[in-house]
Amino acid sequence: MQATDERRTLVHALNQPVNVIRLTIANMGTRLLPGLDGDDRSYLVDRLAVIEAQIEHYVAITEAFERGAAAAQPVADRES
Repeated sequence: MQATDERRTLVHALNQPVNVIRLTIANMGTRLLPGLDGDDRSYLVDRLAVIEAQIEHYVAITEAFERGAAAAQPVADRES
């Protein structure tokens, strides 16, 4: 049981900076997208989506670790 609590604590600590990154990219999109048109808007939307997909992949890995699973199912990689 102690190993599970230690994993949970570690996963929580690992996810904290990722949560800040996730909030920051959401705020960037909200602030910057209204002022962009065309290619610039498409580019930013795509880049933010890539970052979000990588965050989701990271979270899946940490959650699998917390459960004691050997590995998480990979999220399909997008071209960066």
